Amino acid sequence: MAKLRLAKILEEHKRRCGSLARLSDEITEANDGQRSIEKRKLNSIIKSKAKSLTLADIEALDVFLTRFGQSLARLPLLDTNGIVQALVEKGKVDIFVPTRVLERRDYTSVWDVRALSGIVESINRRWPTTRIGLQEEAERSAACAPPDEDWAKLVDDLEASCCCLGSPLVFGLAEYMLAEMFGVQPFVPLPKIHPKLPFHFVWYADPDKSKRKNRQSHFALTAKDLTAGELTLPAADLPQAISERKAQAFLVGETIYPVQLDQPKRKDYGVVVAQRRERGQIWVVIAGLSGPGTYAAARLLDELTVTLPGSELGEVAPPVFAVVESAVRMNSSKTSGDVREVVDQRILVEPQVWKG
Repeated sequence: MAKLRLAKILEEHKRRCGSLARLSDEITEANDGQRSIEKRKLNSIIKSKAKSLTLADIEALDVFLTRFGQSLARLPLLDTNGIVQALVEKGKVDIFVPTRVLERRDYTSVWDVRALSGIVESINRRWPTTRIGLQEEAERSAACAPPDEDWAKLVDDLEASCCCLGSPLVFGLAEYMLAEMFGVQPFVPLPKIHPKLPFHFVWYADPDKSKRKNRQSHFALTAKDLTAGELTLPAADLPQAISERKAQAFLVGETIYPVQLDQPKRKDYGVVVAQRRERGQIWVVIAGLSGPGTYAAARLLDELTVTLPGSELGEVAPPVFAVVESAVRMNSSKTSGDVREVVDQRILVEPQVWKG
C-alpha cells in the first residue's frame, strides 16, 4: 500500500538513531543549528498525523536527508516500495549494456536491446523527467580485460544511479558490481557453493580451453561442483548434460533449477540485485542465465516491490535480490537468427534483503 514516503524515511532514521530526541538533534546539527524540528512534530509526521509543515520544516528535512542521498527535491511524494522508484531518486540513471566487437563494429544482443527498452519504459512511467544515460562497454571478463583494468572507474564515482544489463559470463562490469554488492572478491571461481551468496549460475564449459578463464566468476559453479557437495540433484544426469552442453542450471540457495537446452520448451532464470550505495545512489544488476533470462527479469523490474534499506553516510546498505523464472520456446517458423521466444515470466523469489 502506498504511504507518504517522508513518514517512512523518518521512521527508518528514528530506528537508526535510537530515539526521536537523537533524530531531532541530528536534524539540527545538519542545519548548523539554524533550523530544527522538535521530536513531537517528528512523531506526528512518522504517524502521518502532522496537520501542517512549514517551509522551514521542509527545508530543514531536505538539508538533513540530502546527506543520505534522500533529497526531498527528488523523492516521489508517495512510496510504493519498488526498485524502479529507488532507481530514479537521484534524477539520473546510467544504464550499462555489453557490446561485442566484431570487425571494428560494436554489436549488442537483441535480448539486451529488449531489456533496455523495458527498463527505459519503466523509468519513464514512474518519473518521466529522469535523465537516462546509455553506456556501452565491450564484453570483457577477467581474461579479456587488461590486467590493470579498473572496473571501479566506470561506476564508483558516479553521482547517478546505475543499472547493469548482462551476466558475469560475458560482462566483467556485472561481476564487479555483484561482488561489491555482496562483499566478495570478483573474478575468482569457487570450488563449491559460497555461503555468503544467495544464488549461483551453472554454465557449461567452453570447449576452447584458451577461453576457460573468460568463465571465471565468484557467482558461477561448474557441473563438477554440483556433485561435490550435498546438493539434491533434480536429475542424476544433470552434471553430465551440462558437461555435454545440453543443459545449464541456476541455484537459489541449495535448490537447483535445471535448464534443458535441447528441449523446444524450457525454463530460464534471471536475477535482479539492487543496493543503496555510500552516497545514496542505487546500483542495479539484471543478470540472466542467458539472454532471455535477462530480458524476462527486466520486464518484471517494475513489479519488484520492496523498500531498499537506507545507508549510513559513507557506508553501503545490504543488497536486495529477486529471482525471475521465464518460459522460453523455440519459434519453428524462424529460419535465421535467434529462434528463442519468451512467452511468459513470473517472480520465482520475491525481493528480499540479503544479510549473508
